[in-house]
Amino acid sequence: MDISVSSLSEQSTSREPVLPPLADLQSVLRRVQSDGAITQAGVFNALAPLLVFLALLILGIIALQPGSSAQRVLKAPNEHMHDILKGISVIFGGLIVGAGMFRALIWGIALGVEAILNSDVKRASDTQRCLTPKEQAVPNTTSALLSGIFH
Repeated sequence: MDISVSSLSEQSTSREPVLPPLADLQSVLRRVQSDGAITQAGVFNALAPLLVFLALLILGIIALQPGSSAQRVLKAPNEHMHDILKGISVIFGGLIVGAGMFRALIWGIALGVEAILNSDVKRASDTQRCLTPKEQAVPNTTSALLSGIFH
């Protein structure tokens, strides 16, 4: 298989637009990681009550619908004790599974952040070809985002 020089230059030019924003993201993530205030457990402990509240709010909205089975149970609770116990166990089981999935999502995001931090963006951007004056005139991500603030 023959790899030509033009195909290698096409590959390097295809990643050029991604490198400056990735370098900016990497520097922000390094600052957040060095701070130490944001941890996986801290994020979970801060957002888990919100997750439980939203889940119970959605369950309440569904239960208040006129045709729901909760309406039937609430009209005669003594006759439907088995349904009440089954519903409570389903709600608690769903909350536990949801919390576990949320914890796994936080763990996956942490792995992605670690992969971004371990990538060598600085070396990849240093090995890029020299910019022409026209390409140098194009603002980077930071100046594009903050250009209107300081004028």
